[in-house]
Amino acid sequence: MRKHFKEQCFETIQGLEELHLEIEKGITSGSFAKVAELLELCQQAAIGIGNLIESSEGEGTEAVSQLEKYCDYTYTS
Repeated sequence: MRKHFKEQCFETIQGLEELHLEIEKGITSGSFAKVAELLELCQQAAIGIGNLIESSEGEGTEAVSQLEKYCDYTYTS
């Protein structure tokens, strides 16, 4: 994977870490509408990472498969 794509993926993953912390705070405070919005942002970020990987590595990678599972999990939460 090209360095530029890797950097974009890592930046997005760092953003996901921050979103996860915000989700935890939202759950604790009972702000469930906000949590739902944050989960949607997580899905969008994972889709973006998946698209970058597919454009660089092609379809059918294990990483994209795991990102799809992550999206399924955030959707059912």
